[in-house]
Amino acid sequence: LYVTFWTLNLADIYVPTERYAAEAAKLRLQIEQLDENKETQSSEKAKKRKEKERITSTLDRLLKDQDEQTKSVQQICKKIEADKDKFFRTTNNGTLMFVQTCILPRCVFSAPDALYCSKFVELLFKLNTPNLWIPVYSTIVCRHLPNFLFSC
Repeated sequence: LYVTFWTLNLADIYVPTERYAAEAAKLRLQIEQLDENKETQSSEKAKKRKEKERITSTLDRLLKDQDEQTKSVQQICKKIEADKDKFFRTTNNGTLMFVQTCILPRCVFSAPDALYCSKFVELLFKLNTPNLWIPVYSTIVCRHLPNFLFSC
């Protein structure tokens, strides 16, 4: 668990589909606006055609990137799911050790690391990881995280 947690990052376990959709919608709107404005001058037509090609290329790259990231996240999640039975061999103590050695140190590095911590724990709960106890995890985080953050 320790190695898995510390070697991954947010992009390995989370695809921001809403963000991808919003950016794709913006690019599609730009293409529509270019199509609506009909210019009669050939120089303007050439500029608009080049701009449309540029935007279309950007949209294609964006969608390809989303597809690649989605496939990568699915592969990593399958590996985590295959290993989940080995993560917590003890009950309460395993959860405590996970919070102390993984969650608390990493959540204060940066905002993306804090989001990674929450998404990683969310993934573990979705996968029904054995011996990861929600009450123990919640108690530890709610009781100690505010003090830990305040000390930073």
